[in-house]
Amino acid sequence: MGKKNEVYEEKIHNEILVDCKDYYEQNMSWYNYVDDELQFPFTAEIELHRRNGQKELKRIEVVKLSEDSSNFEALFDLKVDIDMHEYLIEIPLMNLKNVQESERTIEMIEIWKYWRTNWTLVQH
Repeated sequence: MGKKNEVYEEKIHNEILVDCKDYYEQNMSWYNYVDDELQFPFTAEIELHRRNGQKELKRIEVVKLSEDSSNFEALFDLKVDIDMHEYLIEIPLMNLKNVQESERTIEMIEIWKYWRTNWTLVQH
């Protein structure tokens, strides 16, 4: 578990998860909140692994919150669609690095990463 961030904790419990009673409501709330807060499209980087074992950061365009994220079961994860030439590829929001966008979008991604890292799940 990482270091506790009081600002993020307050936003999570008083804005995002307020009145959530179970995993389904919690995950649905996350999806809707993030969908409202992120400003698409934006650029970021993802880490790619070459066949020779080397890693490389690749600049990508994030175009939308993935609709496949709308499965609100307990093992929920937010995913985004990135534009890779003529393809849309779905990746976990956690994998984005060096986001180039508004402060609001960057903060929302950091709050999600904080949540996923600390797994402060609502109990049934």
